[in-house]
Amino acid sequence: MNKKSLVVLLAALFLVPNTAFSKLSKAERDLVIISHLDPGSAKTKQFWKDVYTVIEREGVNMVRAHIGRKYRKVHVLRSKLRDSKPTVTLKTVVNLLNKVTRRSKTRAVDMMWMTHGLDGGRIQLQKTVVKEGDKINKNLSVEDDIAKAIGGALSRRQRAKFRMIFSTACWGASHIRGWLKVGFKAASGSRAVFTDAAASYPRFLNNWRAGRTFRKAVDKANTTQKHDLSDKFVAKLKRFSRFRVDSFRLTSGQTCMTIDSSPSMLCRRKTRPSKTRKKKRRMKMKMKSSAK
Repeated sequence: MNKKSLVVLLAALFLVPNTAFSKLSKAERDLVIISHLDPGSAKTKQFWKDVYTVIEREGVNMVRAHIGRKYRKVHVLRSKLRDSKPTVTLKTVVNLLNKVTRRSKTRAVDMMWMTHGLDGGRIQLQKTVVKEGDKINKNLSVEDDIAKAIGGALSRRQRAKFRMIFSTACWGASHIRGWLKVGFKAASGSRAVFTDAAASYPRFLNNWRAGRTFRKAVDKANTTQKHDLSDKFVAKLKRFSRFRVDSFRLTSGQTCMTIDSSPSMLCRRKTRPSKTRKKKRRMKMKMKSSAK
């Protein structure tokens, strides 16, 4: 390659916009909300059915109110007690994600996941078949069942559009590895039973909307003052007495992403000096001080 060709190539690299790392506009990003807290069983007390119904409704409304206008479209898949058939099954979740990622102009898809969660990387969705009027829940492994189903239905190009997932499911930290396997670039989840959504959820949403990184937005949610109070209150309830309650959220993946970032963005990792380098640095400092 001659000098002139090299100059032209370098100019092209710097002048042509890099679509992988350029900021995304509102028209290029969609938001998916999955909401299913209906206990499903007819044996469940009406009190808890009412509680979870309110949480579902207000959770969806909260997301719409805080960040809905920052996305081209908000897609909601939500179960309701009066549904005649299951609406939030693995199949309906996969179908929705397939539909959203097929749009050619959509470059990023974020997801708010609001379902019951269990430790060991499991979450609850509805079973497809209804038995005796009960929309019984089904325990699914995020890493095995969900990742496999999505991987089988969506192309690699579609999955590349997944960006971040914020989960309010209990034991969400155990689901993180599974969500990254699904294709999301950044994920978060609580260490145990999740209780502080009323205080921490708006904090996360506001910071994400303001353009802060995913990690910083989650950090802000973790510093909510009401956090410890809600955990302590719920831990005293008989229903949760045998469970560990800990709403503190962990994060993993490309957590430097913001609401404007491309899913292709990679975070720069700060390299820590090795023990040998630290030792040499201390030796140099000692030599300088002794020379004086």
